[in-house]
Amino acid sequence: MPVYQLMNEMPYDELINWFAYLERRPENWRIDDGMAKILAAMGSKAKPYELFASLSAIYKPPKDLKEGMIDTSNLMQSTMFQKIVGAKGGDTLDIWN
Repeated sequence: MPVYQLMNEMPYDELINWFAYLERRPENWRIDDGMAKILAAMGSKAKPYELFASLSAIYKPPKDLKEGMIDTSNLMQSTMFQKIVGAKGGDTLDIWN
C-alpha cells in the first residue's frame, strides 16, 4: 500500500498504535531473544537487554507513563518513522507544521 493511500485511509490512532507496537517489539527482536536464551543456557549471567539493545524495550520495566500514553521521545529516530518520511513516489508528510 503506497504512503499516500495510508495517509488518506489509516486513522491517526492506528498509526500511533503501530509506532507503540514497533517500539515495544523492534525488528528482529525474536532473533536476539533466542540468542540471549541460548547464551543464558550456556552460563551467561548478563541480562538480555545488556546483551542486545533491541531487547531493552521488552525486558526493562516501562518508564513512568500515564495509562494509555505513548513514549514518543524516540519516535523521530525510529526505523518506521524514517521509512515513512523517506518514502518516495507518494505525498510527503508535513510533520513540522
